[in-house]
Amino acid sequence: AVGGCAEVWDRVCEAVGLQSYVKTAGNDGLDSMLPLGRQCTDEQSRMLGELLARCVLRERGEIATITRHVTKRGDKVYLDYLQKRHGQTIVTPFSVRPLPGATVSMPLKWDEVDDTLDPKAFTIRTGIERMERLGTAPVLAGLETKAGRYQLIGPTARVMPRFRASVPGENQEPPPETPPTPPTP
Repeated sequence: AVGGCAEVWDRVCEAVGLQSYVKTAGNDGLDSMLPLGRQCTDEQSRMLGELLARCVLRERGEIATITRHVTKRGDKVYLDYLQKRHGQTIVTPFSVRPLPGATVSMPLKWDEVDDTLDPKAFTIRTGIERMERLGTAPVLAGLETKAGRYQLIGPTARVMPRFRASVPGENQEPPPETPPTPPTP
């Protein structure tokens, strides 16, 4: 199910001209990176993440959710667009997780992502073999290339209310408050 949601995410990003990269989270989820080249504020990037999550939700609502409360999600894939906020982190690529099997957060190519993808298949043993076969991590191009100018923020802001209203039954919780930045001494 995670792979199916990610396929929609990639298709939506491609449709609006956003280059995106994907990696396993090291357990059973996936993370996506969108190199925006510091052209968006934190609020704008959160808004973009929410819009993309709602696009996936609209197409794959039978298997996906944006509901934050764990007990209300059921078995659905959680689209965590709120991960992009103060104090939140993601697992770095190639990090070994403290889990049975020593799973690894592994960069992937989009053509490897589908409904059959098992993120737990990438372990400390299989990861080394895979990277030797690939020669380079798929995400490196995104880190080395400057992002193009995206004209997405205005259109995103205009369509956001439509997406919020178009997903029946989904929790419309506002994102948590961002804690104030401590003053510099």
